[in-house]
Amino acid sequence: MSTLAMAILFASIGMLVLPTVVVLLLALYVPGIKTSRYRGVMIACGVALSAMIGCAWMTATFYESVWSPPPNVLLKLPPNFAHPNIIFLEKPSAPMELAWHGVDLPFMTKRAEIVVPASGVITVRSLEGMSGVSPHVTTTENTTINGFSSGPGPAGLGANRYISMVLPDTSAAQDAALSRILIDPTAFAAYLREREK
Repeated sequence: MSTLAMAILFASIGMLVLPTVVVLLLALYVPGIKTSRYRGVMIACGVALSAMIGCAWMTATFYESVWSPPPNVLLKLPPNFAHPNIIFLEKPSAPMELAWHGVDLPFMTKRAEIVVPASGVITVRSLEGMSGVSPHVTTTENTTINGFSSGPGPAGLGANRYISMVLPDTSAAQDAALSRILIDPTAFAAYLREREK
């Protein structure tokens, strides 16, 4: 077992045990609890509650994908979609906003359904909800998209940033060509203009 794995294991045990120890100490030394005839029930309830708090603490710290699942995004592709990727642009002046459904609470997942235009370029007012954590993205063709890249918006288009999602059937050569375009702001802007014609 690696040092990191051992550290996570001991930290997890500590997060479970520490709240229980605190409750037991309170039961032993706080006069009101120590002399109560319901002391046993209070201790049992306190231990159960502290164990729940410890589990929640450990989950939020080490298992963030369980505590805060990534958002689900369904992309509705047009027929015969031929582009190798889908590009989201964040542009404050854009009329469209991402419509999220669901609530942003622990163990809950937000979802969005997005109709992809023929160009494969989607300009929205804000990319909030899709940045910081990789969303779980599927298409209407029942494929899952795992290839993501992001960065500042291309030159001269008024976009703050972009997210590129590469479709699974994209070849390695196409992927490499896209990567070269995306890191060159001028080439990226020209590429977007060409796709949106």
